[in-house]
Amino acid sequence: MDITHYEQLPDGMDAADVAREFERLLSEAEQPDVLCVPVVEALCELADRQWHTYQMLRPDLRSRVERWFQQHWLPDPEFVDLSAIVAAHLGLHGVIPLLERTAREFSETEFGREIRKTLAEITPNIDDPYSGMRPQR
Repeated sequence: MDITHYEQLPDGMDAADVAREFERLLSEAEQPDVLCVPVVEALCELADRQWHTYQMLRPDLRSRVERWFQQHWLPDPEFVDLSAIVAAHLGLHGVIPLLERTAREFSETEFGREIRKTLAEITPNIDDPYSGMRPQR
């Protein structure tokens, strides 16, 4: 998979255009024998575009992204780091158990400790990617 297309998308996009790009990417990502790291890199690009719309991604697309992660999870540092970014930007609660499992599997390593730090940051507000942008009361 060539992620150049996703890297070259404009930073500011309409939510409907971002949704179409997610549909395009997921159609390709859901094919057999897909290379997972390029997919998660492209997902990260699109998650950033989605986050900047200040709207939640459509529920059906969020479910497809979560399902893709559940079916293609890799305990690889780059994959896990990018997955956490995607989860935080899109509010993907279903990715949290995958991160937790990987943190347990690598509990005695720096990798496991980094995942636990990431979980501590993103889990409390996973359902609302925009929570940190609201004024404190």
